[in-house]
Amino acid sequence: MTVSFDPESAYFKRYVLGQFCAFEGAYWENFKATYYPQGHILPYGNFLDIFEPNERHSLSWGKVIDFGYENPFACLWYVHNGRKIVFYDEYYQRRKTVKEHCIAIRNQEADHQQRFRSPLLPWAYTDHDAQCRGEIQNCYDDANQFIGFDCRPADKQVLEGILLVQALFGQTALFISDKCERTRREVSSYRSKAKSSKEEPLKEDDHTCDAMRMACQMEMSHMLPYKRWQDMGYHLESTDLQEIAKRKQLITHRPFASVGSQLDRELGIDTNASISNNNNPGGIAWPVSVH
Repeated sequence: MTVSFDPESAYFKRYVLGQFCAFEGAYWENFKATYYPQGHILPYGNFLDIFEPNERHSLSWGKVIDFGYENPFACLWYVHNGRKIVFYDEYYQRRKTVKEHCIAIRNQEADHQQRFRSPLLPWAYTDHDAQCRGEIQNCYDDANQFIGFDCRPADKQVLEGILLVQALFGQTALFISDKCERTRREVSSYRSKAKSSKEEPLKEDDHTCDAMRMACQMEMSHMLPYKRWQDMGYHLESTDLQEIAKRKQLITHRPFASVGSQLDRELGIDTNASISNNNNPGGIAWPVSVH
């Protein structure tokens, strides 16, 4: 936990130590806008160097979109190996039609394919606006050629996503390329809304941050599979333990199975124990609560 979160951070005090502490200032203060290895920035031309050469053929590529018209329409492209995720390009425009967005996105992806041999991306994670999703999924150009793509609603839990991104920065597992200028600026200023009765971000210059949250929750949640309970710290009920067990079973069938042992140590799980219980997948001995 102390690797992912500074012991002096608001998160550690509130959700690990159980102290009441408001999030003041930027949410992601552990983001370092300097080049790796000192920081979280990678050069656009060779961001793939963060991955091992022998795993590049098995990387997962994707895109995520936060819809908008008066507010900007933001699209981020990312690639990950299950342990590290890189946001390598962005598209950020306002007051454009869906057709204009789809043409621009297709053009940028053609450049990605030429530069990085990235695969065709026939779908994207998106927010939940049904009208925008429908228009993109049925978008044709002036020559009646299909230029849209499938839209899959993403997990939009705000605070859970904020904490996950904070953990990924802390683990040096999340990177942003130097081509994503808007993303770098917004990440540095993403902060809590002042004088609010609940924790929520200020809805100002946050569109790439919203997109980043959604992508990380859909692709990297196994890196921090805890349930966050308001004002309760970590108290895990049986249903939550079952959910974590299912995630851990998925992890053990992936090449990054070492993540599981790290989570075991942090959760205090005895993976050598065997319990015959239909509600306990994998025969794992789970603690009633973790503080």
